[in-house]
Amino acid sequence: MPPLRLLYFLTEDWFFCSHFIDRARAAQRAGYEIAIAAREGKDADFIRSCGFRYFPTGLERRSTNPLTELRLLVRVVRIYKEFSPDVVHQAGAKPILYGTLATKLTGIRNILNAPIGMGYVFSSKDRQASLFRPFLKTAYRLLVNPFGSKVVFENSDDLETFVTWDAVRRDDAVLIRGAGVDLQTCEPKYAGNDVPLVVLTARMLEDKGVREFVEAAQQLYQRGVRARFVLVGGADASNPTAIPESTLNEWSGRNGIEWWGWRDDVPAILQQSDIACLPSYREGLPKSLVEAAACGLPIVTTDTVGCREVVEDEKNGFLVPVRSVEPLAEALGRLIADIGLRQQMGAASRQRAIEEFDTRKIAAETLAVYDGFFKGADSGEKFLLNGLRLVLEDWKLILGGFVIGALLATLGWWSMGWPDGGKSWRAMVFVMLGSSLGTIGSLLLVMFNTWVDMIADRETAVSGPTRWYDMLKRTGDVLMSGVLCAAIFLPIMIIGLLVRLTSPGPALYWSDRVGKGNRIFRMPKFRSMRTDTPPMATHLMTDPDRFLTPIGRFLRKTSLDELPQLWCILKGEMSFVGPRPALFNQEDLIALRTKHGVDSLVPGLTGWAQVNGRDELPIPQKVALDEEYLHRRSFRFDLAIVWLTIVNVLSRKGITH
Repeated sequence: MPPLRLLYFLTEDWFFCSHFIDRARAAQRAGYEIAIAAREGKDADFIRSCGFRYFPTGLERRSTNPLTELRLLVRVVRIYKEFSPDVVHQAGAKPILYGTLATKLTGIRNILNAPIGMGYVFSSKDRQASLFRPFLKTAYRLLVNPFGSKVVFENSDDLETFVTWDAVRRDDAVLIRGAGVDLQTCEPKYAGNDVPLVVLTARMLEDKGVREFVEAAQQLYQRGVRARFVLVGGADASNPTAIPESTLNEWSGRNGIEWWGWRDDVPAILQQSDIACLPSYREGLPKSLVEAAACGLPIVTTDTVGCREVVEDEKNGFLVPVRSVEPLAEALGRLIADIGLRQQMGAASRQRAIEEFDTRKIAAETLAVYDGFFKGADSGEKFLLNGLRLVLEDWKLILGGFVIGALLATLGWWSMGWPDGGKSWRAMVFVMLGSSLGTIGSLLLVMFNTWVDMIADRETAVSGPTRWYDMLKRTGDVLMSGVLCAAIFLPIMIIGLLVRLTSPGPALYWSDRVGKGNRIFRMPKFRSMRTDTPPMATHLMTDPDRFLTPIGRFLRKTSLDELPQLWCILKGEMSFVGPRPALFNQEDLIALRTKHGVDSLVPGLTGWAQVNGRDELPIPQKVALDEEYLHRRSFRFDLAIVWLTIVNVLSRKGITH
């Protein structure tokens, strides 16, 4: 059997050497054939000497030229076709976006994406970064987590951010803390300098906090504090926040500041140093701090994403606010003045590195993700289960089919000269039929595309009896909500117009609700209360009726105010049947549901508690009914709840306000 092929796609060859080479060597020892795709620089020949294939990409990190980027995408597609990897590991914004597009064009399914550090666009406050941020965020949502892929994060903050954006499914998110460090190469060697040496090892960028470091050093120097402040790293001209070499040379030799430039002996430099510092604005998980910790140095860094993964404040160093010079100077001053504190914190840093950042541990965790792509159930199970699951992974395509169908039907009616002035009931039927056909067509396209992949046996598998129920229920939610949206589109528009005409304010009221896993999502309802209503559950108000709009009582009694929640069902944030989503501030209900495991369910438009009392039930009884549903859920039970809901709505049973 030929070896499995693993391709790393990154921005720079030096970045592979600094962050991925240990993992690639571990994969090579495990039997993988390794290739690297990156911009070719001075480290490319070294990479080839390790027995790895190398594909130059010509990637330019700062380029926004459409033709240049199109050529890059074409080049990446050719590389993927030529090497035909079984797994691709893509790190950085452009490798993730272009690499994922290339996998879709070449049929590669096993994808590990790594949005490392988030970079300049998310850390900078300048105008260019602000303009690019929403586009990059949208691109991540579309491409960072295609079905069957995994997404690896270096810190828990970034992981939660991507999950909150709905860019990454929580089950596909993997936390691997950085690149790791060789604990034998980076070991403590107490420097014992008469004049303490404070070192910052990083690329010389504004967002690494280099300028704040220099200003803090100048403050301490002016106070008479004896210390050497050393900058180690090259100027990265391809980064928008690069500090010019002329500025670095101007700083060097003044006020105790030295710039040593780019060095390849960082561990040896750290072993000569007394204190490590990195006042960065944002990181993935900074390798320079991990190496400093392994060398037994106390660390001063910023209380920001990535940096706080390495430093525990007051234990192995100090965390200071981002972009703040005075607190940075104070923290450095404390360590410079107290050798005992330096030794105590340095020992804690070494212990933290041993426990969390050993490169062998990081390599093993990464290799487990690679191997996990090839562990699954048989292809028959994949065909059905993953096919059903994927139906709504492409909910945007299905929604797009609805919109396009409606537009095409409208254009068709217009092309016929608007018969009867476009006012007859036939025009409405024509448009509704077009939107329905568009929805069904896009749904069939998704299913066909999915199941072709299943037949090819390229997807990972899921199993278990509960998964069957979840997949089929999700499919039912999609079909029912899609059909209902098409069928009642006109009534929804009319209700929205009536809300606007009878009460000042928007037609929809969006509330923060608690979803599966206690994740917050935005849920729409037709607004039945005035805009000055307090943000609290209606049953907790002393006199909720005084806040009702003129048609609010009717909307609530008939449950028509719930219709916009079909949007949440299409998105997968809700289901037709499940526990009603709690408001974000209903802490007692949230806590009790979490205690009884109800938080594992997708909230519903209706539920077992709803049909057994709705507004009349106290919270403990509601949760008891929710827990009963958790254990009894089945298609037959769901259908019974839907039927009881219809009966209750018609009889207005259980509705008190």
